[in-house]
Amino acid sequence: MRESHKVQSSEEGKAKLKQAYKNAKLTQEELAQQAHVSVDTVKRLLGTKECPNGVERWAVKNIAEVLNLKPTDIVDHKNWYEQQQLPPEFERLILEKTQSFCGREFLFNTIENFFSRNTSGYFTVVGDAGMGKSAIAAQYIIDHPEAICFFNIRAEGMNRPESFLKKIRQQLINRYQLHDAADADLSTLLIKAREKLSAGERLVIVVDALDEVDQEPTGNLLYLPTILPDSVYFLLTRRPYNQNEKRLSLSPSVSTEELDLREKYQESCQDVKQYIGLLLENEEYKQGLSLWIQQQNHLTTDHFVEEIAEKSENNFMYLRCVLPAIAEGFYKNKPLNDSVTALAITSNGKYLVSASKDKTLKVWNLKTEKELFTLRGHTDSVSTVAVTANGKWVVSGSDDKTVKIWDLESREEVFTFTGHTEAVNALIITPCSKRIVSASFDKTLQVWDLETRNVIAKFTGESEIKCCAVAPDGVTIVAGEISGRLHFLRLEGVEA
Repeated sequence: MRESHKVQSSEEGKAKLKQAYKNAKLTQEELAQQAHVSVDTVKRLLGTKECPNGVERWAVKNIAEVLNLKPTDIVDHKNWYEQQQLPPEFERLILEKTQSFCGREFLFNTIENFFSRNTSGYFTVVGDAGMGKSAIAAQYIIDHPEAICFFNIRAEGMNRPESFLKKIRQQLINRYQLHDAADADLSTLLIKAREKLSAGERLVIVVDALDEVDQEPTGNLLYLPTILPDSVYFLLTRRPYNQNEKRLSLSPSVSTEELDLREKYQESCQDVKQYIGLLLENEEYKQGLSLWIQQQNHLTTDHFVEEIAEKSENNFMYLRCVLPAIAEGFYKNKPLNDSVTALAITSNGKYLVSASKDKTLKVWNLKTEKELFTLRGHTDSVSTVAVTANGKWVVSGSDDKTVKIWDLESREEVFTFTGHTEAVNALIITPCSKRIVSASFDKTLQVWDLETRNVIAKFTGESEIKCCAVAPDGVTIVAGEISGRLHFLRLEGVEA
């Protein structure tokens, strides 16, 4: 937007401007003189003189700088940035992710507080798959169209440092009319853009899904700068990571803060309930959801919200799959106990697999959020699901005491393991994708070889085994009993 373009002050902005020049102990004439504008310009912004056509942007910037305000303190945020366009390569994703977005005020307030307290820095949102990190990044862009953005999308190959730099460079050049920057590196670009900011303005760069970056194992992810100019901030999102995976080494002078959504259970739970309530009033789903609730015995709308919220475990992907399915009649005459029990996403980010108490698994297109097909074969509730690293096999565990392997391409059942005598509670695939570890109510943990399809190890605990995990080395296994006891185990005589 050119500096000669004209904007209008908001009602709130008029009040802030009046209070600010009084606090500065300036008259309107003195303010005009220091800002190199006319007194009439000051009066137009204060609303004491008619202003049908608005005031030029440069004049607002000058006045804001004198009073140590941001231009958006005087002019409505959307009016100030109304000409900014979403990056075309991310526009569709941003609009899809923000459809029916609600809540997360606690998070956006925390981000704003971090930006306000620090002259520059990195703020990172951490959360499991399905917790809404990409939607949060997209909503921030909608609310702050002046921000620069990049969404790592592994499925489209949009996750390399060179793609990141190219897209960010183009946005910065267009946004700030930068010259001699066609080949500039990121640090140089940030310095050049910083020089274009007026007093109180920020440059915020939103980078989604750092965990999907494909890069050589050297340097910061996407080669993010170790030092930032003043008024420059990065808003990052990523899945939980260990220190070896962090790859974000910064100068001690650079401020950082992380917010882990897993630690904000109560706040996220309220957002989940708000989202459910929003869909209950959505014209597309309202009739179907209301009909389903009416068909259940003694189920009120409030009870429905509480039940679905509890079962979602604050996972918005669960809600985006289950609620439309209920509205469309998939769960016709079925209780809530037939709903989704577990989710898994393929490593390429293309597909979501959901397990259900209705004895089936469903495969969804993660981008379009549309159901692709159903896997049938279990004779009881499917309690757990995982996908091999190569995305070829889906592995599921069920209350029918079996572990099944499915071919994702052919959509067929490949093999059934039948070694457990009680329901299978959890399973995990080793990093090498050669073995499955399953935990059961029969108090055993069993390790299956995917190639030979035999049990290669078995451990018996003192009570039902509820969960299990495998370390990155592929041979260290931890089993958790319903009694609260943990067992640290190690596979011997196998290759990791």
